[in-house]
Amino acid sequence: MDGTSHFRIFLVIALPLARATVIAAAVLLFTTNWNTFLWPLLITFSEEMKTLPTGMAAFAR
Repeated sequence: MDGTSHFRIFLVIALPLARATVIAAAVLLFTTNWNTFLWPLLITFSEEMKTLPTGMAAFAR
């Protein structure tokens, strides 16, 4: 791969080899963030007990 940049080498060689790891990390990150939002949304009833993600979602409506 003469003449290619470090970024191009990463895209062509390293990223396809790490595809499964990147997908697994993305799924775990999404699940963790979703649980951080959903659990407090289900168990809090008053405005004083809301966490930041649930409060921001209520504020956005």
